[in-house]
Order: sequence, then structure tokens, then C-alpha cells
Amino acid sequence: MVAVDPLFTVFGISVFASMIGGFSYILWIRGPFESLKVSNEWNHYPKVSIIIPVRNEENRLEATLDSLQRLEYPNFEVIIVDGSSEDGTRGVAERYGKFTLIDEGDLPPGWIGKVWGCWVGAQRSTGEILLFTDADVKHNEKSLKLIVNHLLSNNLEALTVLTHQEANSFWERMMFVVLFLIFIASGGSRESKNKKSKSSIANGQYFLLTRDCYFSIDGHKSVYNNIVEDIALAYELKAKKKNFEVIAEPGIASTRMYPKGLRDIWEGWSKNLYYGSSLVMPLQRWALSIIIFWGLGAPLLILMSFILNRPEMIVVGLLAYLLLIVVLMQFSKKAGDYPWYYSFIYVVGILFFLITFLNSYQRHKTKKGAKWRGRIYHPTLSR
Repeated sequence: MVAVDPLFTVFGISVFASMIGGFSYILWIRGPFESLKVSNEWNHYPKVSIIIPVRNEENRLEATLDSLQRLEYPNFEVIIVDGSSEDGTRGVAERYGKFTLIDEGDLPPGWIGKVWGCWVGAQRSTGEILLFTDADVKHNEKSLKLIVNHLLSNNLEALTVLTHQEANSFWERMMFVVLFLIFIASGGSRESKNKKSKSSIANGQYFLLTRDCYFSIDGHKSVYNNIVEDIALAYELKAKKKNFEVIAEPGIASTRMYPKGLRDIWEGWSKNLYYGSSLVMPLQRWALSIIIFWGLGAPLLILMSFILNRPEMIVVGLLAYLLLIVVLMQFSKKAGDYPWYYSFIYVVGILFFLITFLNSYQRHKTKKGAKWRGRIYHPTLSR
């Protein structure tokens, strides 16, 4: 016990310090992302090209295209870029005669399939504004009008929206715990709007850019080999000093990213996590590490304090544990189908994140690459 006590005390102090450091960082970033801001006097709605890269989306595409048909916007086109689908995706798309369906052609060496589809669609587009969205996103009828209003009335050149995330299973909801932590570590609205900072979060489910802005940075061509293309594109925008913003607005659109639950999440995260980590700036990497240590350390401290009969450390552990729960609840308000009580078992989500990250790392080191939609990629590991 003599040897254990000093080490345990150091551990308790470390957990307390991580709580102070993590919470101070949260206060510094000024909280979650900002919301939609529209002008009631705005009445300028230029043509929008909605570009959807698809591959093997037979079961999800119809709901997306139905929602796009109902958009209350005066002038838009929809371009569906098929990436050699092996199911009935083309048949679904062909039922929507007003929309344009094109083949992506041969995938060039080094390109990621979705990134190539976005680039092909952009070159065929005719709109003054480009909206890149996914085949599983359901759009609110008024969404496009509101988003274009926000983009132009706030003098922005690019905008990405954190939309409503549908989660119907235990593991989908656990996934959100980690997403909240990543959003926090990314720097929130403070860093996304700070032109001096290279850091940002992004959401490829809903990414809007003016045509001039998009092609001035070579669009998706500039991130052709990056599997986490949305964040990579956000970095390009910030590097070129574009007026770019991230907002959280769940009423704009919704999606269920991983309808097959654990299997889908495992494959999707194994694809993204290690490669995405190469895009993270040192400050954000440290912030995430500190918050994860805070999250895992707090319940472990409580358990060990009971075993070692250290009531003062039980108080420290409970304080750290409950404070992180409060933080997660605040961030969850705009996320989606995330019941408040899931915050109490956030440890499960963090542990799953770490295991999946190790699998993602192992796939890279053994040159297995990133697997998605039946294709194997070997993406860039750089900003």
C-alpha cells in the first residue's frame, strides 16, 4: 500500500489537472458552433448546383432525392455522379427525370472515389453556388433557401453545416459521444472562424461554396487523395484565407450515417480515424488527448478510490465525471437522436473510439489501406 499511495495520488492529481485543462479549453473556444443567421430582407437566390456522388446507395438514395424534389428554391439543378455502382443505384436515380445522372468514368490513380465524384460533378455544374451532399441526407423543404441566405447575406464564400444525425441503435448513439469530443477539441466556432488558425471541423454531408471560391482553390482536386476530404477541403479554404464558416443547424437536413449499426461504424471509422488524425493541428491533438484522459481517468479514479479507501479522491473523481457529463449534454442539444442518459456511459464510446483508431492505424501500417464501398484506398497522410 505504501508504494501504491504516492502513485495513486499522482494519478488523482493528473485527473484533476486534465479536468481543469479540458474545461478551460472548452471555455476558451466559447462553446459549440454558431447557428443559422438569415436576413429577412434578403431576396437574391442564384442558381445552385447540388452534387451527389453515389456508389452502391440503392437503399438510401430514394429518400434523399424525394427530399430534393420538394425543395422550395427558385433555381437549382441536381447532378448525381454514379461511381460504378454494383447494385440498383442507377435505377433509383433514373426514376428522377429532372435530375442529371452521369458516370464518373475511370477512377484516376490515387483519387478517392467520393472526391473524384465531387470533382466530376462540379465540372458539369452550371450553378453560381455548389452544394455537395451525400446520398443518405434528407433535406428540409426550406433548407436551401435558408442556407443560401445565410451564405450570401453574411458575405461568406463557403459554409459547412453540422446537420441532424439520426441514431436508432446503441452503438450509433455511443458514436456521438466521440463526435462531441472531436467537435470540442477542434476548437468550436472560435477556431473555425479564426483566419489565423489552420484548424477546423467540417461535414461533407452538407458543404456549400460559391463557384468562384471552389474553383479558385482547385476544389476537390486539391484534396484528391484524402479520405477525410471534407476537413481537408476546410483546411484548403482556411489556408487560402477564404470567408468560411461552420454552423450547427439540425433543422436543415438529417441523415443516418450508419444504419447497419456496429458493422457500419467499425468500417467507417477504421477508414477515417488514423488518416483524419494527420489533419489535426498540435493544439487540437493535445486538447483531445487531455479530454480523453479526463473522460477515462474520472471513473477509474472513482473505482480505485473505493478500493483504496480514499474518500477525498472519490470526490475528485465524481466532480470530474459529472462535469464532463454536463459538457456532453450541452453539446448534444444540437446533434440529433442522442438521449441525455447516454452521457453517463460515455466511457463505452471513448473505448470503442480508441480500439477503432488502433485498427485504423494497423490497416495503414500493414498497407491494407482504407476500405469503403468495396474499394481499397491508400490515402494521403498530410495536411
